[in-house]
Amino acid sequence: MVSRVIPGGLVLAELLGRSNILAIVTRQEPYRIQLWDDVAEACVTRVEPEISAITAIRINQDILLCALKDRVRLYNISDDLDLVAEYRTGDNDSGLVELSTGPQYITIFPGQRQGHLQILQLGPKSDNATRLADSRRNVIIAAHAAQLICIAMSSDGLLVATASKTGTLIRVWSAIDGQQLIELRRGIDKVNIQSMSFSTVTDSGQSKLAVVSDKATIHIFSVSKHDKAVQSMNGKSAFAVLASAGFTYLGSTWSTIQARIHDTNFPQAEQIVRGSRRFVLGWSSGLVFVVLSHEGGLWKFVIASTPNQPESYTCYQESYRSWKESLGISEHEI
Repeated sequence: MVSRVIPGGLVLAELLGRSNILAIVTRQEPYRIQLWDDVAEACVTRVEPEISAITAIRINQDILLCALKDRVRLYNISDDLDLVAEYRTGDNDSGLVELSTGPQYITIFPGQRQGHLQILQLGPKSDNATRLADSRRNVIIAAHAAQLICIAMSSDGLLVATASKTGTLIRVWSAIDGQQLIELRRGIDKVNIQSMSFSTVTDSGQSKLAVVSDKATIHIFSVSKHDKAVQSMNGKSAFAVLASAGFTYLGSTWSTIQARIHDTNFPQAEQIVRGSRRFVLGWSSGLVFVVLSHEGGLWKFVIASTPNQPESYTCYQESYRSWKESLGISEHEI
């Protein structure tokens, strides 16, 4: 790991792919969004949204998205961060916004009504961002009755997942037409779903959705173009209703792959789990994902097939480390 000292300190940071460019928001007021070149260790360009509360930023090679308390702003990266468009949302203090990396640019963020989600189709990758915004197609879906608490999108932009404050159901949607594809049941107890992430869609059309809650529990579901593949990893479907965009809607299903951020082999991890306020989850490969906590924990999990049971899977915690210790950061610096 490499540590950097950014003048003014950081509130938010987002890496542009695997490049040396980051979009950052510093702690200094007025709050600015900067494109930071980590090789040159210098700011390339910046913009001041003129509103203090920046709740999230997302970036790809053409577009920078800035989530504010009640709106989302789209900036053109190739044109000195010129403002291209602005979209109103409901209260979005959690910074719910996602942006695909291609081949079609799609972004998702809350609608103006409670529980609604906006899916904005911006057009093909590498087109001029202004023209993308001019040719946009906005799909609004009534995703949940309660307020949205967490959203996720597959890297290709085709699958969208939503969860509400109730915390029991996750719904997966087609980003193309807004049709519901599958309803996933995490459990019956109310929890705060803190992070969801799709694994890369395979050539056979399968993807896994991992979900982590504030109770340090992880549930993993499968979304596939094939009924059999989905049902082999998820609980039995209540009914089959709809097929859309090549994916199968299977009704409400339960996860059969579960894990917990908990292991007596790692005393440091036990302390961090008890004190954690926030978990973030992401995939490093189709069968490996990591979970990070604000307090400094980094857990690596692996999914493996059960011996002599090719259609049965298990998930185990392979390792734990403290990312704060790796960077030489004290407990009070973040």
